Amino acid sequence: MNIQLTAHALKRGHQRLSLKRRAIQRTAELALKRGNPTYRNECIDPWLLSNQPTITSGREIRIYGNAYYVFEYSRTSISLITIMLANGEKGGNGEYSY
Repeated sequence: MNIQLTAHALKRGHQRLSLKRRAIQRTAELALKRGNPTYRNECIDPWLLSNQPTITSGREIRIYGNAYYVFEYSRTSISLITIMLANGEKGGNGEYSY
């Protein structure tokens, strides 16, 4: 399975998870295979649910580890759009970071 990484996903993966390009690629593949779709989780951020696209849009949010991975499906490929930290994960300044 080949997942395309957008520039935004690379930037957020490095910024929020301190991962390099190849590590983001591997983690995205694991998130797609093993991650839980957001509709199966009971404790989801209300902000994410309110902004989650419809089923027909071709986008899917999966939670894997301490982060949400937003994927977009097209006819020929799967793209990782962005990575967001799960609710309760604090940044370096003690604030919640999204």
